[in-house]
Amino acid sequence: MDIKLDSLVYHGAHLLESAQDYADEVSLNCVEGTALESRQKKELIRHYESISKQALILVLNQEGLHLQMLRPSFYRIKVDFCDPQMRYRISKGGGRGQMIAKALGVKNNLNPNVLDATAGLGKDAFVLASLGCSVKMLERNPVIHLLLRDGIKRAQSSAANDELLKQTIDRLTLLKSEALEYFGQSNLRSIDAIFLDPMFPEPEKRAQVKKEMQMLQYLLGDQLDASELLTAACSTEVARVVVKRPRIAPSLSDKAPDTIMEGKSNRYDIYFNLG
Repeated sequence: MDIKLDSLVYHGAHLLESAQDYADEVSLNCVEGTALESRQKKELIRHYESISKQALILVLNQEGLHLQMLRPSFYRIKVDFCDPQMRYRISKGGGRGQMIAKALGVKNNLNPNVLDATAGLGKDAFVLASLGCSVKMLERNPVIHLLLRDGIKRAQSSAANDELLKQTIDRLTLLKSEALEYFGQSNLRSIDAIFLDPMFPEPEKRAQVKKEMQMLQYLLGDQLDASELLTAACSTEVARVVVKRPRIAPSLSDKAPDTIMEGKSNRYDIYFNLG
């Protein structure tokens, strides 16, 4: 798989061991960056561009592992299950009344086991886990998998004094796997629902969201096998398959959903396999 970057830059000698482990796993150059990461933005860009000519690099600092875009804009993302936005969504996002929860079959007396076959940055998986679901996350891209691993590791460290966070993280299992291969090789009898969220253009206008999606689109490309993935998911013994789509986007395949839950910007196409 072409991962479209060649370097991991770490800021701080104490991070060398972790940086080297991450870099070795995805065959990247491991380079020590300036200790003065807080330098001016233009100077930091020049520093990174002296290390790599690619549009993306990985950056490891005391705050964790980041995917750093150098151009066309200077922006970075990381998996952070403890950031204020995620905390707010968990506490004020509507709980079991959220559309994603209803789509996956979460009820007052039911916490389904979910297979998130396109984990991405793990936000939906974390929300489902916070509601009591056991979520198995599949991520085939090695860079995104590293970001997820680092995010889970940091959340586990933060959970020492946060029992709710600990319980949520304990419900997450991360695997580096192609979903199509996993469907064919694994026993899915314990899975109640498969969740698919293939890459699609972000319709929202907020600059931050657009930059995040721009980075992921560059790294992951179009998910050309999304229709095949849906067909394979519906061919398993799992009773429910849920696909997250932009509200006005076409369905992933000619197979019509059994039911649709529609919100302002997204919708959930739901397929039932009643065997």
